[in-house]
This record gives sequence, structure tokens and C-alpha cells, in this order.
Amino acid sequence: TPTGMVSRIDLVQGKEQPAVPCGKRPYDLLLARNGRLYVSDWADRAVLVLDPESLRTTAHIPVGEHPNQLALHPTDERLFVACASSNSVAVI
Repeated sequence: TPTGMVSRIDLVQGKEQPAVPCGKRPYDLLLARNGRLYVSDWADRAVLVLDPESLRTTAHIPVGEHPNQLALHPTDERLFVACASSNSVAVI
């Protein structure tokens, strides 16, 4: 069951969108050039793909154990995910 939460803050208006469930333990997030919002889920060995407007989870991508930092390739759509406890990097 989800225990993590994410929310969006409108910095212009200073308003926070109500928090919504997001995985078990969200760690890092990255808004990619393709418009997708990626969230590493430390406890669930996955990267979640969220709709940036609704923050609804649209995909669950399994990766190594304890995914943390996310990085996007500078010229294409590849996403690199550091997986701490499996001592690896997943490429999506």
C-alpha cells in the first residue's frame, strides 16, 4: 500500500496542491523533457512515472534495490537510476 506522498507548489501564487499517494518511499524526482515526471521509490525497488498535472501514477518500472538519484541523458530520453544497495545503475 502507498505510504509516500507528493504535492506540487505553485510558486507564483504560493499555493500547495493537496498531497497525493506516491509509492512507498519516494526519494528523488525529475521532470523530463518529454513531460513525464519520474520518481524513484526507495522502498519498492521501482521508478514511478507520474502525470505532472494530476500527480497520478501512470507507470511502475522495476529497477534495482534502493533506487535513489535520477539523471537524464543530455541529448536523448534515457533515464539513469542509481540503485544503492544493488550497487548498480538502471537505464530506462
